[in-house]
Amino acid sequence: MIVKEIMTVDVATIKPTDTIHDAAVVMKKSRKRGLIVVKTGKLVGILTERDIIAKVIAEDKVPSKVKVETVMSNEVIIIKPNLDVIDAASIMAEKNIKKLPVVDGGKLLGVVTAMDIVESEPEMMKHLSDLFLVSKKKKSMAG
Repeated sequence: MIVKEIMTVDVATIKPTDTIHDAAVVMKKSRKRGLIVVKTGKLVGILTERDIIAKVIAEDKVPSKVKVETVMSNEVIIIKPNLDVIDAASIMAEKNIKKLPVVDGGKLLGVVTAMDIVESEPEMMKHLSDLFLVSKKKKSMAG
């Protein structure tokens, strides 16, 4: 099975010049924990709830005054739509990430998440179990 067969094409996006408040509104409406940041149709970053908490809320900044581009992660691991799902799961586990934007020819086509993979191929849980265990260990160590 390949990524384009299971990816989500209805991707929640935001512009780098929008504010963190705008991003929070989009996250709430779309019920997403992360947004793909696009500029003129091209992926330029990713913004997660964790970015907002760590870089805005914890630093007591005003969300309506902070631009997405100052908080987003610029270095985004992307994959191609014809990548095998097993390879996508391996990348997630290796890089400790749960979401991979799917890009072809510089254009954002969709996003594949760890849950997309698990739901499409339950045996993939073996490949992704390290990702979930690492996240759980980090949470228990932090708390």
